[in-house]
Amino acid sequence: MQSSNNEKLSKTSSTLINDSRGSHFDVIALAASADGIKTITEVISGLPADFPAAVLVVQHMSPHIKSNLAEILSQHTSLKVKEAQDG
Repeated sequence: MQSSNNEKLSKTSSTLINDSRGSHFDVIALAASADGIKTITEVISGLPADFPAAVLVVQHMSPHIKSNLAEILSQHTSLKVKEAQDG
């Protein structure tokens, strides 16, 4: 099932960044609660390396625990993954 979903995402990635008027989006945002890592990983893993938009991932997390989200996502995608930083 996951492979089928990934194929659908890859085949339609160019339409994901265009709205019904043909406007282009340079940024796609994904947001999830703390337990949303599986869903985020599934979406990210289906995007091709040449996906034509930046993908921002926002996940609710404890401020007291260091996040490994960038490392986890980089294991599931050929996209460059980088944690946001101040400045």
